[in-house]
Amino acid sequence: CRFQTEEIRLKTGKIREDLQQEGAGMGSDAVQHALLVYAVEGAFAERGILWKGTQEVYNRSPYCLKEELWEQAQQHLWISRPQTAGGRRLLVFYEPKAAFGVSGYRFAVIADVTDLERSTRQLFFSGLGIACVLLLLTGAVLCRSIFRTVRPLMTLRQAAVQIAGGAYESRAIVSGKDEIAQVTRSFNQMAGQVQEHMARLEDANEKQRQLLVLRCAINGEYSA
Repeated sequence: CRFQTEEIRLKTGKIREDLQQEGAGMGSDAVQHALLVYAVEGAFAERGILWKGTQEVYNRSPYCLKEELWEQAQQHLWISRPQTAGGRRLLVFYEPKAAFGVSGYRFAVIADVTDLERSTRQLFFSGLGIACVLLLLTGAVLCRSIFRTVRPLMTLRQAAVQIAGGAYESRAIVSGKDEIAQVTRSFNQMAGQVQEHMARLEDANEKQRQLLVLRCAINGEYSA
């Protein structure tokens, strides 16, 4: 829209300058009117529409604008919303007081934005599809990363439960070289120390039991 607006302003300014040069000294309204229509045709061809008062004096486009557009125009250069006409999508740039240097004229330029809307729509859906694919890939990578992080922790927890149940020979599987792997190695070292400590306790208990049996046997002989 900004490009179209600048183009219209440049061309209307050029038409105004040409009319001032070519119409200098010609006081006839008919001559000025003919020069204006000729200038609009040369500048905008089938895109331009020109009114004098309420009468349409130039329109080579296949479209007929409704008078409601004139009532909506509150600005010097008013731009309509996209409209559908003849299966095409159009923007109307309407100027209620055409800046041609000639009073009493209204002016409009029609811009066909059908291809632009189609390209924009295709670009939007293409971008949406790419975004969905990237989202799925990101989700897959994230799930894999979470699984690789959680699996060693689950293995570590399982080994801890087994050791707490008396299976002191249980060890957690160490995989990788990250912080979790270091924690797992430390856990296995601790489990080995616990196993050794429990083995020493069992050995001490066994010796105490044997001494107790021996003491009972000796006490029995003396009693006899």
